[in-house]
Amino acid sequence: SGGADEGGTSDHHSAASDRSNDDIEEDLVMESADIGLSETDLRCPLTMRMLADPVISRCKHVYSRAAIVEYLSGRRDGRRCPVAGCSAVVKVSELVAAQGHQRRVAQLRLIEEFATPDDDNIRVTQID
Repeated sequence: SGGADEGGTSDHHSAASDRSNDDIEEDLVMESADIGLSETDLRCPLTMRMLADPVISRCKHVYSRAAIVEYLSGRRDGRRCPVAGCSAVVKVSELVAAQGHQRRVAQLRLIEEFATPDDDNIRVTQID
């Protein structure tokens, strides 16, 4: 008890499967509410680009919605998580909007917009 069984799954996973989808979805929403995320955390593991319409899976990996939906297309029973080392099955029906990630992406885009100089207003002066 508490360890891995012969099939390689832990008691933690079997306990998680006893929980309702609503409980798991609530946990995922709470997890995604954390906005203390690095820029690396905001990259889709499928596209390696900044997240767009981020969603979080039961295995707590975050993807751009269009990328993971395309990865899972035609696989109603799900497909193995594309993140290296993760053996969880990901299903479109179990993806939840990653609201915290979305807020952080929006913040970064806003910062980049104001931090990126307008080329027309830049003068480079060399100082000797």
